[in-house]
Amino acid sequence: MLNIAIYGYGRMGHEIENVIEGTDGANVVSLIDISGEERTGTPDILVEFATADSHDGALEYALANNIPLVCGTTGLSEEQMRAMHEAAEKIPVLYSSNYSYGIYSVRKLLVLAAKLLDREDWDAEVVEAHHKKKLDAPSGTAKTLIEELGGMDRISGVHALRGGTEAGRHTVTFFGDNEQITIEHHAQSRRIFAVGAVKAALRMSRTPGFYSLDDILG
Repeated sequence: MLNIAIYGYGRMGHEIENVIEGTDGANVVSLIDISGEERTGTPDILVEFATADSHDGALEYALANNIPLVCGTTGLSEEQMRAMHEAAEKIPVLYSSNYSYGIYSVRKLLVLAAKLLDREDWDAEVVEAHHKKKLDAPSGTAKTLIEELGGMDRISGVHALRGGTEAGRHTVTFFGDNEQITIEHHAQSRRIFAVGAVKAALRMSRTPGFYSLDDILG
């Protein structure tokens, strides 16, 4: 049985708790928010979906308990990313801006598309849409997709839309001469991110190091 602590008990935290409750071999032993710990137990791993402002506390918690960290918090600073890499010398750390298997697959498709569609003949645009309460823009997922395309120099522009209750939509369009290709992923529920994070937690290595989803799913 994997005893899981959840750091950040907002909408995603509740979703992760619901997924864990329906997953064999997993159990929630601790719920942690900025107001403090609501349930205590001995965790084997920490799953964090919080905010950039509270992320440092999650990393400190994982280090203090000497447990792996599965982090899905976006909008982190370069300093916070460096701190996770430093922590990975002591504990296993998995970071991903998006735990959807669909987005994982889109990333692989974009790597291939970037190779096939020459940047001099094809323009690329990235559009992402999220609910009105999402703080970071462009989204962490959009930034990851841009990296797969070859960086900001490869694209013509990135556009962030915010409104309503949109769970997440990412669209990459390649514009050629009299033709275009569009690759789009639409998240219809936050549950897909929670399912992916719990699966990653169950497969997480116990060896210190900084991991990506490629390491866990590849």
